[in-house]
Amino acid sequence: MILFLAMSCITESGFDARFSEEYCRYAQECEVLDLEGFSTLSECERETGFLSEDCEEFDRKQARECLQKVAEMSCAQGMSGTPRACNTVCP
Repeated sequence: MILFLAMSCITESGFDARFSEEYCRYAQECEVLDLEGFSTLSECERETGFLSEDCEEFDRKQARECLQKVAEMSCAQGMSGTPRACNTVCP
């Protein structure tokens, strides 16, 4: 329930932080941190971001869907890149 409440009020900076956490956790679990250019999980979380600085139309609904899809992403799915929902967070 708390996760749902936090997700419903997501901001651009909150999204970027959560995306980094979820993406880097995926990379660590799938043992591809080094392939992504990171030597540690904390380095990945520090340096990974998704939104560009000129995002003018942040879509909270798509942001929530993106985070959910990244959290559920399997190693095989990750080989295809980020989920489609992530591409429409900031059109």
